[in-house]
Amino acid sequence: MNVIVGGEGGDADGDCTTALLQHPRDIALGPDGTIYVADGDNNKIRAIARNGTVTTIASNVRRISGIAVGHDGTIYYSTDNHKIFYIQDGAPEHLAGTGAKGHADSEDARAAKFSYPKRLAVDRRD
Repeated sequence: MNVIVGGEGGDADGDCTTALLQHPRDIALGPDGTIYVADGDNNKIRAIARNGTVTTIASNVRRISGIAVGHDGTIYYSTDNHKIFYIQDGAPEHLAGTGAKGHADSEDARAAKFSYPKRLAVDRRD
């Protein structure tokens, strides 16, 4: 096993030898080989490029708990506040969940209820 980024906890973008993360909660691999990190205590989504450069993709991502990336590069993430979001073209959008803890299906995904969604998976088919 090799460390690809981090060391002491912190909050810094940059080269993988100097970038810092604080309590990463999940990772996902993008279609281009970029690794996406749910940087939990920094409330950020980070991208680790194939060349080792770490950048912040989104900040103020409160209570992020899981992350996945679709075949088209869309980033999906779950939060401990019972919601699921996606990022396409830079802006986070609410996808599913009311924000109230529970278990309820709904034809309107935003009216569904979740209880602390953690890990996400995305169908890789075109």
